[in-house]
Amino acid sequence: MGKRQRTLEVIGLAEYKLVIWDVDGTLLDTSIGLLESTSYIIEKEGLPSISEEVLKSFAGPRIQDSLNRVYGLTGEELKRISDEYREHYKSNNLFKAELYLGIVESIETIKRDNITQSVVTNKRQDLAEAILEKFGLSKYMCGIFGTDPAGRFTKTDLLRRCVEESGVLPSEAVMIGDSKYDAIAARDAGVDFIGVTYGLDFKSRQAIEEYDPVFVADSPCEIPEGVAGGCKLMDWNSESEAREQIKEMVAEYYRRFKAPADSKDSFKPGDRISYASRVYDEREMQALTDAMLDFWLTTGRFADEFEREFAKWIGVRFAHLVNSGSSANLIAFSVLTAPELKERQIRRGDEVITVACGFPTTVAPIIQYGAVPVFVDVTVPQYNIDVTMLESALSAKTKAVMIAHTLGNPFDLKEVKAFCDKHNLWLVEDNCDALGSEYTIEGVTKFTGTWGDIGTSSFYPPHHMTMGEGGCVYTSDPLLNKLILSYRDWGRDCVCPSGKDGVCGHRFDGQFGELPAGYDHKYTYSHFGYNLKVTDMQAAVGVEQLKKFPSFIERRKHNWQRLKAALEEAGVTDRLILPEPAANSDPSWFGFLISVKEDAGVTRNEMTRYIESKNIQTRLLFSGNLVKHPCFDEIRGTDAYRVVGDLKVTDFVMNNSFWVGVYPGMTDAMIDHMASVICEAANR
Repeated sequence: MGKRQRTLEVIGLAEYKLVIWDVDGTLLDTSIGLLESTSYIIEKEGLPSISEEVLKSFAGPRIQDSLNRVYGLTGEELKRISDEYREHYKSNNLFKAELYLGIVESIETIKRDNITQSVVTNKRQDLAEAILEKFGLSKYMCGIFGTDPAGRFTKTDLLRRCVEESGVLPSEAVMIGDSKYDAIAARDAGVDFIGVTYGLDFKSRQAIEEYDPVFVADSPCEIPEGVAGGCKLMDWNSESEAREQIKEMVAEYYRRFKAPADSKDSFKPGDRISYASRVYDEREMQALTDAMLDFWLTTGRFADEFEREFAKWIGVRFAHLVNSGSSANLIAFSVLTAPELKERQIRRGDEVITVACGFPTTVAPIIQYGAVPVFVDVTVPQYNIDVTMLESALSAKTKAVMIAHTLGNPFDLKEVKAFCDKHNLWLVEDNCDALGSEYTIEGVTKFTGTWGDIGTSSFYPPHHMTMGEGGCVYTSDPLLNKLILSYRDWGRDCVCPSGKDGVCGHRFDGQFGELPAGYDHKYTYSHFGYNLKVTDMQAAVGVEQLKKFPSFIERRKHNWQRLKAALEEAGVTDRLILPEPAANSDPSWFGFLISVKEDAGVTRNEMTRYIESKNIQTRLLFSGNLVKHPCFDEIRGTDAYRVVGDLKVTDFVMNNSFWVGVYPGMTDAMIDHMASVICEAANR
């Protein structure tokens, strides 16, 4: 097996019985000295304490980057503290001089915790103990201090002696060193080699890589535990211990490769500003790993936890995960077609009041089933349903109202709910773009999505929180809850959770439809349903996102308010219509929606092209006017849908409106730059 092929095994679970560290100066100096010097500076400067894992990410050659990333230090302050660090690091190196004086005389055995560890030492048992303590090595570990000036030993001789004295085969040993000479010695002794470069120049790194190391790191702290600890990972005492170690490695992976730079100082005008993005940390990645190690794959314990905690947070009795927000809308509508609802059942040809200015999958389930969407206009600057048109839209066939809260701004829930209550209509709140928004009616404040009969949410990455793909349907009505589960899970009559049998205790003693008595209830279908469940891996991400969600809401509100204040102060309201929150609401904003006035002297498309040219993402208000789209071509002019009025404002939005993001990953610097560019676009 070639060394390159073996690398993944080393990082994972490969068993090295002997780990030999070349500690002749730089290696030990950098690995131990930097930890002490960093701790000294943190304490002296009164900087916030950090975990040992973060502490190990500091390295002498890159101290400025580390101080900037962790503490946000910049300018003269960063230079002063970095210089102070280097001075302490240089003047307090207690090991380096003595290490170069030594010649290996013997191999001493140290016993700790009943584990034998072999250490080559120059009568410095305390130093050997320090190495073992710093790196937490188990089983066998050897350190060699340079070569013999008298020529009695070469480094290759020392490596061979370590292997022989430890009673292992050369193929069971690995050497960790920092030069091509270490690599040559390892090759000649027949042991594997791991290189540590300390950010050396490219040629030095290339010289090490010419000798086919199994791994190359910039710092000893960057060597994966499965490598540095030899067979440490093979010493798991239980599955739970193994799981925790794997999750900690994932956390370290996040901190090293995925954690965003300190964007307070890293953003520069011209850098990409997306309209939305994921905001996450190591906890989501650890949860995802936890679910992967379960390997349950479909809906499981993490989905159960999310549904329970989400329902508690938003304030409903029942919440059920699905695979997308669009699927959530599909389930929400399908439930209302169930025969169990009797005279309130939506049948083909019945009407549902909605708007054309929105996302297509709020409307698609209505048309797909054969019901009739009735489109009414919207208002500006709230961009929600014009409630003055509700009575005009009503007919003897009207059974429901199904509309979305636009970009986080609640529609007039007081009027819409009163209308539905008056006419005994279902109210479905498409809450996909408004999770966390609140609305008050007669002194009672609740989250949007909970005022109607059914609410829906989306967890697609751009939305308020994410699990990759995913959505949720929620209600407090027990009958609707049962129907949601049935339509989501193939249309089954049985309510037993997936993978569990006989929970109800009546699996084989019922009679349904024209089936024979006793037919397996798990395979009895009372509706034409779907399979729209979420996977447990997705739900695991959602569990951690939900814990962060209150902070996401507050940051969205902050970003929206800052952007609006900047645009108002810039005096662009003579050209642009800025958004306004609905009365009685506290929105959790999804985006900042702008309309260009018809006499502005600039068009919407001219503005968005300019803004996009500055690397800032823009979006239109989804479909603009849905009935203008090609999907309506085959039903245009038929009774498959109905329009109330002329949708004049909807057409205005289609032609003149766009929005930019306010997602919680945005910084003040990004918001301010975005405001400046929008003003430039409006004043061109």
